[in-house]
Amino acid sequence: MGSRRKKRSGGRARKRRDAATPSGATVPRKKEGPPSPKSSTNAPPDTPPGDETVWLRVVWPFVGFLLLGLALFGRALGGSFLHWDDHQFLVNNPTVHSLDFTNLWTLVSTLHQEVYTPLHHLSNALGVALWGDWAPGFHAVNILVFAVGLTVLYRLLLRLGIPTLAAILATAVYAAHPSHVESVAWITELKDVQSFAFAMGAALFHVQGTGARDQRRPTLSFALFACALLSKNTLIVLPAFLLLLDWVLCGTRLRVALVRVLPHLAVAVALVPIVGGRWQSREIMRQDPSPVLARVGDSLGHYLRAVVWPFDLSPLYPARVPRGWSGQAVAGLVGPLLLGVLCLVRRWWRTLFALGWFLLALAPMTNLVPLYYRVNDRYLILPTISLALVTAWLVTPHAAGGLRSTLDRARRNPRVGALLGAVLAVGLVWGGLSIHLSGAWTSDRALWDLATARQPNSYYAWLKKGEAASDRRAHLEAMEAYARAVRIIKLPSGFSRLFDAALRKALPNGPKDPAYKPLFAGYARVMNRPQKLLALATLLEHKRLNEPAWAALYTAHRLAPDNDEVRLRLASSWLKRLRPRRALTLLVRPPRDDDQRRRFLTYKVIALRDAGHRTQAQRLLRRAIESYPRDPVLQNLARRGPDASTIPIHPDIK
Repeated sequence: MGSRRKKRSGGRARKRRDAATPSGATVPRKKEGPPSPKSSTNAPPDTPPGDETVWLRVVWPFVGFLLLGLALFGRALGGSFLHWDDHQFLVNNPTVHSLDFTNLWTLVSTLHQEVYTPLHHLSNALGVALWGDWAPGFHAVNILVFAVGLTVLYRLLLRLGIPTLAAILATAVYAAHPSHVESVAWITELKDVQSFAFAMGAALFHVQGTGARDQRRPTLSFALFACALLSKNTLIVLPAFLLLLDWVLCGTRLRVALVRVLPHLAVAVALVPIVGGRWQSREIMRQDPSPVLARVGDSLGHYLRAVVWPFDLSPLYPARVPRGWSGQAVAGLVGPLLLGVLCLVRRWWRTLFALGWFLLALAPMTNLVPLYYRVNDRYLILPTISLALVTAWLVTPHAAGGLRSTLDRARRNPRVGALLGAVLAVGLVWGGLSIHLSGAWTSDRALWDLATARQPNSYYAWLKKGEAASDRRAHLEAMEAYARAVRIIKLPSGFSRLFDAALRKALPNGPKDPAYKPLFAGYARVMNRPQKLLALATLLEHKRLNEPAWAALYTAHRLAPDNDEVRLRLASSWLKRLRPRRALTLLVRPPRDDDQRRRFLTYKVIALRDAGHRTQAQRLLRRAIESYPRDPVLQNLARRGPDASTIPIHPDIK
């Protein structure tokens, strides 16, 4: 009887303790669930830490992760500004060159590019004030901010009950992933590492704000979430992460977790139509007739492959998406589905949480609404937090008690040694890839050489390589790159601009360089639109490059021999080449359009005169003047006589 009374009294005591627990406190889950942060031996104490504790908990981890960042991305410190958005956001952006009131108000009150990200532009303005045009300073700031984000991620893992050694290893593996090189080594993408640091701070204060003593921390979490949104608008998915973090990992009741994340969720929902409308107005979205699920599966398949096998990452990828179902699209849909079902069956709740966050973080970039850039590896900076979580959970059972005890376990148990060795090997391989990739972000030439080597079917990569070659006066290399771009894209709308950019400066031997004809022939072979060729010919004639202009018109006439505008332009080109008899073969049937008919008569008069048929030329000139008495070219021909050397050109050519 005494033992029964003791048991009952113990049960009543437990009930009284549960009733006394605050409504927002952490509630332990079932045995198969993850450990509660409050029960962890690594959880920080509620009392304010001393100076030594702050150094051990924050300062030294930050120093370590900063050194890790310098080791991984230090090669980018010697790089310069890239013409890929660095000049647009920094070098040629007058609003960031001065911190006066007018510029600051413009940065805060104006939409820049496709979104409203004032914190990113204010950071650029502060960088210009500090460093001027010294590019290594901007690279150093990117690495510094990334190290801050890594430190906060490390503190978040500790708060979730991860042992210190496992948290350090998981954060280092996350930092070493090659997909982060683009965000850290590219000056323009300061917004990526900046939003990452703010997002991790919001998550840390959200987790720490579950107790009754943490009344101000939810406010700090919301403020950091707002800063993350003002740095990069794709952070609208962060409230879902905070909700799952609170409910699944911290054991908070779902209703309480929803109430705590409600302010974040309201701001995110309100921002969705604004961001979508801005993207559409800036043509960030594109038309794509392919099925929605095929687009989403293709994007997910790419990102899953980039996480697992990051050996062919590139700044740019081919823009074309398969019209039907590709193997990558099927794998992108079926793979996460099968893994999710397995996690449900085996009750791997933490792995299911990691998978859910990976998919949620990629939701704005999965081409549910088709985007102009189909995939970008820098979008993985937030989804790959799942890597840190999974790594931490794998290592946690074997990493408790410090480094020495972990090594002892690894020596005694081969499976533990194999697991830790595999994690270290993956981290080292990824780190080596990151060091290699960071060297490509030092110059335009190195970057686009890498992009075209890894993605030879990317039209935009060849276009950027041509622009970089043209900027350093390597015009033959630029023309070859542009020709490769044209062969891939098959008649882009900016074709005329491509060739004009390649020929905007003279080749070593001037316009008579023998490289003109063979390179232009490569352009002409892939063209089948006369209007594009006409526009190209106009640009070339502006540059006084008559040979390439004639080649464009000749190709257009072969494609559309009945086009009156093409016939007239080619006849004018033959006259400039002193081939009047060739021009006469084109000037047989007068066009119906009045302006074209006037030009037809003018060209035929000059062709007859230059071919030696002066009597016929004079007779036709009189009839032409009767029909068009105010035409200046005809009046000039009549005034100067049959020996006039006037050769009319197209009116659009100045």
